[in-house]
Parts: sequence; structure tokens; C-alpha cells
Amino acid sequence: MKKKIVLTFFVLLLSPICFSSCGKRQTQIHVHDRHGLSYDYVKAFAQAQGPITLVLLDYHHDINSDSNELTSYNWVGKLIEENYLEKVIWLSGKKLLLPNRNSRMDWLNRSLQNSYPQTVEKIKQAVELVDWYDLQKLKINSPFVISLDFDVFTKDPGDDPKLFVDELS
Repeated sequence: MKKKIVLTFFVLLLSPICFSSCGKRQTQIHVHDRHGLSYDYVKAFAQAQGPITLVLLDYHHDINSDSNELTSYNWVGKLIEENYLEKVIWLSGKKLLLPNRNSRMDWLNRSLQNSYPQTVEKIKQAVELVDWYDLQKLKINSPFVISLDFDVFTKDPGDDPKLFVDELS
């Protein structure tokens, strides 16, 4: 019941964004139970539009270099590497205080340890970590896709990359 309320609220909140640009085919919203499923939809949209912005509402960054196989934990990185994403706006929590921001970026950096230096630099240039308050101030002037993982709404989405400050209460 709680998830339905949150989803309904979230869709209503985003509907002005969608309705204001859906006629132009510049915005898509995808909700899946596995983020790896988003890869093909985002790729197809980017092929039609050119490199796009991904607004990733997810506790996890979904960028990992440990596997060549497409998975839920590396699909965003693959889209960046393949030049389909020019920017990733990663919303990883409601309120990210400085220690928490640093911890999340450290986690991203650790996830890229086995990548080529050019790939690491490309991903670091593309990813912008934001919280809810930052996102509300952003202006996105290019075509974008919003991808939502419900774990962004939870206090304990699973194993923490580090112990994070409790930002979701």
C-alpha cells in the first residue's frame, strides 16, 4: 500500500514534465522491476534523439566494470561508454549531506577500479550526484529519460557501500 501511494505521488509530481514535452517525444519515464531492462529502451531513445541525459532515481549508481554481461548493476555505465548518454543525473537520496555525498562518489570510484583510465574519466565527467533538493533546481535543456528504482525511497535498500548518514528520514 505504501509503495502504491509513493508511486502515485511520484507519477503525479512528474506528470507536468511528461505532458509538457511528450508531444515533442523528448521525455520518457520507465519503471521496471529490474533496471537492466531499461538499457534497450534508453538506447533506442538515444539512437533517435542523439546522446541524452538520464535522470537516474536510484540508491545505486548502476555503473560497474566487473562484468561484460549487461546487468542491473552496470547498464548505466555501458550506455555512457557507448556514447548514448551525455549526462547522468544520479539522485541517490532525499538529502545528501557532504559526508554522504563523498561516500557515494567514493563508492562509484571503487566500482571503476578495473576500468580503463579513459572510461573512468568519461564516466566521472558524465555523472552528477544530486539529492532531491538539487534536482528540483536543475534545468535540463536536452532530451532526457527518467529511470526510477524504488530503492531510492527506502531507508535500507540492501548492503551499503559504506555506512551512510540516515538521509531518508
